[in-house]
Amino acid sequence: MPLRDRRRLTALTTTHILRTGEVDIAYDVRGPLPTADGRAPLFVIGQPMPASGFTALASHFPDRTVVTYDPRGLGRSIRKDGRVDQVPTSRQPSVFPSHHGGFLGGDGPG
Repeated sequence: MPLRDRRRLTALTTTHILRTGEVDIAYDVRGPLPTADGRAPLFVIGQPMPASGFTALASHFPDRTVVTYDPRGLGRSIRKDGRVDQVPTSRQPSVFPSHHGGFLGGDGPG
């Protein structure tokens, strides 16, 4: 992919909010959806780091669509269950369909 096209993919970042009864999850998509080359988006996740902590890492993949998110209760994501704890070992992973036709990995109950 030519350098000018890689720069364009990196520059295209959109922010979304997935709203449920339990949590509003904020996530960022860097690059086009559906992806330009048909490959699955690259999901970069970590606990307890919000999406902003992965900006530098995501920039190393200019030829990929990269998705990062804020775990529930961190960054821009809002918990609605009244809890404030952030214990990664108590979370069960969940994967749910996104409105982009792919999948958004999130954190499950807890």
